[in-house]
Amino acid sequence: MAKKTTKKSNPKDRIFKALEASLKHLAADGGGVEIVKVDQKKGVVEIRMTGGCCGCPFRDLTFAKMIADRLKEKISWIKDVKLVK
Repeated sequence: MAKKTTKKSNPKDRIFKALEASLKHLAADGGGVEIVKVDQKKGVVEIRMTGGCCGCPFRDLTFAKMIADRLKEKISWIKDVKLVK
Protein backbone atom coordinates (compact mmCIF):
# COMPACT_ATOMS: atom_id res chain seq x y z
CA MET A 1 0.00 0.00 0.00
CA ALA A 2 1.37 3.41 -0.97
CA LYS A 3 2.02 6.03 1.65
CA LYS A 4 -0.41 8.90 1.70
CA THR A 5 1.47 12.15 1.38
CA THR A 6 0.23 15.39 2.80
CA LYS A 7 1.43 18.68 1.51
CA LYS A 8 1.83 21.50 4.01
CA SER A 9 -0.10 24.53 2.91
CA ASN A 10 1.63 27.72 2.01
CA PRO A 11 1.60 30.17 4.97
CA LYS A 12 0.01 32.90 2.83
CA ASP A 13 -2.74 30.51 1.73
CA ARG A 14 -3.44 29.63 5.39
CA ILE A 15 -3.59 33.33 6.29
CA PHE A 16 -6.05 34.12 3.48
CA LYS A 17 -8.16 31.09 4.47
CA ALA A 18 -8.25 32.28 8.11
CA LEU A 19 -9.35 35.73 6.92
CA GLU A 20 -11.92 34.52 4.42
CA ALA A 21 -15.00 36.01 6.17
CA SER A 22 -13.20 39.27 7.01
CA LEU A 23 -12.03 39.69 3.43
CA LYS A 24 -15.61 39.44 2.18
CA HIS A 25 -16.64 42.27 4.50
CA LEU A 26 -13.70 44.41 3.43
CA ALA A 27 -14.36 43.75 -0.26
CA ALA A 28 -18.00 44.81 0.16
CA ASP A 29 -16.69 48.28 1.09
CA GLY A 30 -14.02 48.34 -1.62
CA GLY A 31 -11.13 47.31 0.63
CA GLY A 32 -8.76 44.42 0.98
CA VAL A 33 -5.46 43.24 2.39
CA GLU A 34 -2.05 42.39 1.02
CA ILE A 35 0.31 40.09 2.86
CA VAL A 36 3.64 41.90 2.77
CA LYS A 37 5.85 39.56 4.80
CA VAL A 38 5.53 36.30 6.72
CA ASP A 39 8.19 35.25 9.24
CA GLN A 40 7.11 31.92 10.70
CA LYS A 41 10.22 31.59 12.86
CA LYS A 42 9.44 34.86 14.68
CA GLY A 43 5.67 34.41 14.38
CA VAL A 44 5.22 37.78 12.67
CA VAL A 45 2.98 38.70 9.74
CA GLU A 46 3.01 42.10 8.05
CA ILE A 47 -0.23 43.22 6.40
CA ARG A 48 -1.03 46.20 4.19
CA MET A 49 -4.64 47.30 3.88
CA THR A 50 -5.64 48.24 0.34
CA GLY A 51 -8.38 49.93 -1.65
CA GLY A 52 -11.09 51.67 0.35
CA CYS A 53 -9.33 50.77 3.60
CA CYS A 54 -6.43 53.14 2.87
CA GLY A 55 -8.17 56.36 3.88
CA CYS A 56 -10.85 54.89 6.12
CA PRO A 57 -11.02 56.36 9.65
CA PHE A 58 -11.91 52.87 10.97
CA ARG A 59 -8.85 51.21 9.41
CA ASP A 60 -6.97 50.73 12.70
CA LEU A 61 -9.99 49.25 14.47
CA THR A 62 -10.79 47.00 11.51
CA PHE A 63 -7.18 45.85 11.39
CA ALA A 64 -7.05 45.12 15.12
CA LYS A 65 -10.37 43.26 15.40
CA MET A 66 -10.99 41.73 11.97
CA ILE A 67 -7.42 40.96 10.93
CA ALA A 68 -4.87 40.76 13.76
CA ASP A 69 -7.09 39.17 16.42
CA ARG A 70 -8.55 36.67 13.97
CA LEU A 71 -5.13 35.56 12.69
CA LYS A 72 -3.73 35.08 16.19
CA GLU A 73 -6.84 33.09 17.11
CA LYS A 74 -6.85 30.86 14.02
CA ILE A 75 -3.13 30.21 13.40
CA SER A 76 -1.15 29.12 16.44
CA TRP A 77 2.32 30.19 15.29
CA ILE A 78 1.29 33.83 14.72
CA LYS A 79 2.35 35.96 17.70
CA ASP A 80 2.20 39.44 16.17
CA VAL A 81 0.48 41.03 13.18
CA LYS A 82 1.80 44.39 12.02
CA LEU A 83 0.04 46.95 9.86
CA VAL A 84 2.44 48.45 7.34
CA LYS A 85 1.94 51.27 4.85
